[in-house]
Amino acid sequence: MSDDQVLRLFEAGSYELVPHDNMRKTIARRLVEA
Repeated sequence: MSDDQVLRLFEAGSYELVPHDNMRKTIARRLVEA
């Protein structure tokens, strides 16, 4: 799913967009590998 598709699943204003720092990128990559 693209970012836009995921954001459409939630009500506007019910979430906060947080930029991906290197630690978050590493965690996301490892979760996908698991």
